[in-house]
Amino acid sequence: MKNSILVVMITLFCLVCIPFATATPLIEYSLTNIAGNTWQYDYYMKDVDLTADQMITIYFDKNYYSEITPTNYLTDTDWFIQELQPDPAIWGGGEDGSYNAVALIDNPAYTGPFSVQFNWLDTFVSPGSQFFEVFDANMDTIGSGMTVLENGPDAPVVPEPASGLLLLGGLGLLAGVARLRQRRGNK
Repeated sequence: MKNSILVVMITLFCLVCIPFATATPLIEYSLTNIAGNTWQYDYYMKDVDLTADQMITIYFDKNYYSEITPTNYLTDTDWFIQELQPDPAIWGGGEDGSYNAVALIDNPAYTGPFSVQFNWLDTFVSPGSQFFEVFDANMDTIGSGMTVLENGPDAPVVPEPASGLLLLGGLGLLAGVARLRQRRGNK
């Protein structure tokens, strides 16, 4: 009887504590210096499954980027592409630029990479990671993160912190059950 209750409690714990996770969107990039201060990002999407009217936005900080130009587009019939130029002169502190890709159909074609050339305004460091968001049709954020430098086609996946916490919680629960059994055995 005690073992049955223990099994039921562990099962309930797992059902309540294991999140019903979806894949975290990941956008990797490679970076090429074209000439002088002209650079190009090549982006690769992973775990980004979109339906019609969902959008990916990659931001370009107004203090570091200018003259954003997409150099190859995702499949034109599946995507609406728009770039907004960074403008530090706009009243109120300026506006960051963005590259926006809106899915026109469910599961739009993506044959990889999409590229953006730009002028880099900082003379001391090279361009790096950028903030991105994935929006649903109502413009609610459904995913976000930082672009990640590509380490090849099969870049290692870094486990999410929640997975590690769940593992530690499960091990703690097992240790507690073992300790409880040991105490009951000594009485």
